[in-house]
Amino acid sequence: MPAFMPNIPNNIIRTVIAGLSLFGLAGVLPVSLAELASGTACPHLGPVPACHLVSLAYGTLLATVVHRRLWHPKLFLSAWLLIAALAASGSGLELLGHDVCPKTDTGFPKCYFSLALAVVIIIPYLFHLGLPKIVVQIIATILLVVGIISMPTPIPGGTLLITASLTALICTSTRVARFIGFLRARIKLLNSGMTWLEEHMGERFRHALRLTRPSPE
Repeated sequence: MPAFMPNIPNNIIRTVIAGLSLFGLAGVLPVSLAELASGTACPHLGPVPACHLVSLAYGTLLATVVHRRLWHPKLFLSAWLLIAALAASGSGLELLGHDVCPKTDTGFPKCYFSLALAVVIIIPYLFHLGLPKIVVQIIATILLVVGIISMPTPIPGGTLLITASLTALICTSTRVARFIGFLRARIKLLNSGMTWLEEHMGERFRHALRLTRPSPE
């Protein structure tokens, strides 16, 4: 049951990140426009509205993947870190009871979505960097723990985070692949969920998940 790092084509990674960045930009731009109109739509960092910074950061992410000359790690990671830091701090304050984040029409803090989106965006980028297996495993483990912790909280994306991090661990660790196979043989619900993922993932990830299938009796 060999583990491997999926060799995902660069254009696929860029397309995925572009779609996620555009989704994030579409969510924050209305807040920025409302801030320009009222001056009270989002919190400020000194004189600068935080939503303007997030809009600029998502726009930068989109530009880096659309324009090849801007596809540079320092520019991409600087924009991503700004989004992640603002979303994490806003989410933390919201969980502590402070009303700091812009809300959806149903009253749900948008910084929760931004935090989940930031975490999801960085996963395909890690594969693009071609990091050593141990680095990917450490990051995936951290994201797995974050996903598990976020499940009982209002922060969305816990299920997606767990799925993505488990897939990365299966791809890079023979022990994890064997352990998941052991669990699939004994937990029918888990096996059904993994089988569904096999049918909906890309070919290389699909191959990794198939390695965890229980041995036929």
